[in-house]
Amino acid sequence: MNELLQRLSGTAGWSPVQISADIDVTFGGRLYGLLSESERWRCDATLALTIATISGLRLALLDRFDVLDIPARTQQAMKLFQSLAAGGEIDTLIVAGTLKEPMAKTPAWLQAVWVDAGQLADQQQQAAA
Repeated sequence: MNELLQRLSGTAGWSPVQISADIDVTFGGRLYGLLSESERWRCDATLALTIATISGLRLALLDRFDVLDIPARTQQAMKLFQSLAAGGEIDTLIVAGTLKEPMAKTPAWLQAVWVDAGQLADQQQQAAA
């Protein structure tokens, strides 16, 4: 498990996530309880994706994507997500967050859905027409 955690962390360019023999979770050698909110998100995401891969479920749900700063979202996390999708390790990954606006350019490998006021953006456009 630690090998996969390290590989996924490295793919994203994040500090390595590890689980010790005592079941302590660390991120870059620091205990989970000492991490910032965004470091915890990276750690949690890496753990969830590792479990989804090892279990064969190949499905993960990651909420609070907005905790990451823009470079961590658009470059690091997306690189990790794309790598898992391209490698066939993940079939479905649902990532949710409160963002200011939809992605300007959606990669071909990604389906983005924008929800505003409880409705999908496409539904709002159809209702306005």
